[in-house]
Amino acid sequence: MARTSNALLRTLGLAICSVGLSFAGCSGGGGEGGSKGRTTSTAVRILHGALDEAPLSVSVGGTLRQTAAFGDVTEFQEVEEGTLQVTVHRANSPSDISYNSPNNFVKAVEYTVFASGQARDGQFRVQIVPEAVQKPEDGRAFIRVFNGFSSDAPVRVVCDDVQSGPVGRGSVSDFIDVPSGPRVCRVLRGSGELQSISLDLEDGSETALLVAGAEELGFSVVRAIVDLD
Repeated sequence: MARTSNALLRTLGLAICSVGLSFAGCSGGGGEGGSKGRTTSTAVRILHGALDEAPLSVSVGGTLRQTAAFGDVTEFQEVEEGTLQVTVHRANSPSDISYNSPNNFVKAVEYTVFASGQARDGQFRVQIVPEAVQKPEDGRAFIRVFNGFSSDAPVRVVCDDVQSGPVGRGSVSDFIDVPSGPRVCRVLRGSGELQSISLDLEDGSETALLVAGAEELGFSVVRAIVDLD
């Protein structure tokens, strides 16, 4: 398991912790997973948090848009407004479709195609998460939690004295409004702590926190993706 974890750390730039094992950056460490710039238009991206799923591709209106592997997120890509068919399939097998449904794409709303859970326990799920383009007030930043962890225990994020509510398996939190600047955020699951992650929250930024992994494998991933308006 350690070999797999270290490979993910090198290739994805993720902060990784395994229960019972100690990796560099697993306590008081972490870091940001890069900036994925926002648009001011109708747009879509994919966030892959399904541990045992192959890379997934997303088509919108019959046009292949993006592909992402586990732990990865793509740039927002503009799409037309209106009702368009959204199809998600394994990148190496277009006939293996995970999601196929129309979605109404609204002006100035961004959409995250979020894959979570595990196929092995029947909890693999794909959903489309809308997010109106908005900007935090001066001196503030937004954090939003995407829980892809394969466990019934909800996760919470605590940043100094501000915290999210419980976020269930395959769910997404509301925006957490926090002061901008350096922050240490603790990712909690049940009564324990998965990881502490240090963030430098820019004024007016939004940060998506992907939490993924599997309890039975003793494996967890926390990645911060910064969206700058």
